[in-house]
Amino acid sequence: MLQEHVLLWQAEHARDHREAQSQSRYASLFEALRRLNDDDVWQLQGDDLALLNTLRPHFASARDIAGLIHVPGAEELSAVEPPPGLPGKKWQQVQAFLNGLRPRQQRVVEWCSGKGLIGEALCLPPFLSPELSIEGLDIDEHLVSAGNQRAQKYQQPRRLHQCDIFSRASEQWLSPAHTVFALHACGGLHQHLLERGCEQGVAQILLSPCCYHRFVDHYVPLSAQLKASPLAPSTNDLRLAVRQTATARQGEREARRQLQLWHLATKQFAARRGVSMSSYRSLPHSAAKRGFDYFLAQQLDANRLPNKLVSDGERKELLDDAERLLCDQERRELAAMMFRRLLELRCVLDSVVYLEEHGYTVALDRFCSPQLSPRNLRIHAWRGASAIGGI
Repeated sequence: MLQEHVLLWQAEHARDHREAQSQSRYASLFEALRRLNDDDVWQLQGDDLALLNTLRPHFASARDIAGLIHVPGAEELSAVEPPPGLPGKKWQQVQAFLNGLRPRQQRVVEWCSGKGLIGEALCLPPFLSPELSIEGLDIDEHLVSAGNQRAQKYQQPRRLHQCDIFSRASEQWLSPAHTVFALHACGGLHQHLLERGCEQGVAQILLSPCCYHRFVDHYVPLSAQLKASPLAPSTNDLRLAVRQTATARQGEREARRQLQLWHLATKQFAARRGVSMSSYRSLPHSAAKRGFDYFLAQQLDANRLPNKLVSDGERKELLDDAERLLCDQERRELAAMMFRRLLELRCVLDSVVYLEEHGYTVALDRFCSPQLSPRNLRIHAWRGASAIGGI
């Protein structure tokens, strides 16, 4: 399905959808997208199934995609009050991630632990066991220190270690005597866990992958099966797989959209003055804190353009043109977003197949609703007898 409709989702084609829009088979789809109002666009950006159902009359493959992206869900847990000082939504994600599972080995490792919320959950009922030895690994010394202080304060039998996951030092925590947990481990971080974990024969892995484009220079699948595939998504293509932020607050979404609008307006302004978009420098979010005029001035300086005042009329024209461009872009992007979960599943199934190729039994499910976390796919892999408390 991804190969058949590559013109709709692959980054180099989806940038302007010029080639896709020239094909008659997509004419009805793009016409339907143009007719959507702003509220429709806002809602469909965060809901895969609603998006596919809305566009199904205009894109026959939408029904097949909806079937392909269906993954069985674990039983939903009722909300649990987090321990003091911990964010409620993140604690709900941790509880859902651990739901139905028990460590097969007494030596437990939390990969990319942050402050060690998985380890903390394992120190509480129903997971609490006096035999458990819980270690956390993270490169951020401040998070490690904060996690250890919390463990000491609440007398929890766990310890965090500052460790570069990509270094050989991380391998001392990967052995047949270990169970490894990794919630929302990004791209190269979870790929490294799978490669080294299979090499060292880790007994059990419970993983929720995230941000497949991060911590990799060039994306390469792990499994022999996908390495042999003619389809080769790039690292940039994989950004689409996480283009869903249902957990962001409305104010954050509105601020993000305003920044996109201002970037478009300043790019238009620079293009009128002969700046090539291939060499155009875009500034980070922090440059937008003092209003559009300041943001534009900073962009002009960054691109070595004369910094002259913009008239009220030109400012309005710039922002109005940018709004039209952004509205068109947002509607066309929905054509690509139909494939985001499919692309994510391809990455996740690559991990599943890789584990199977290395002798693991593997289960895949959704551990929570997309409203709690859009990155809600859970891989459970084990060697030997059936998993204790398995899915």
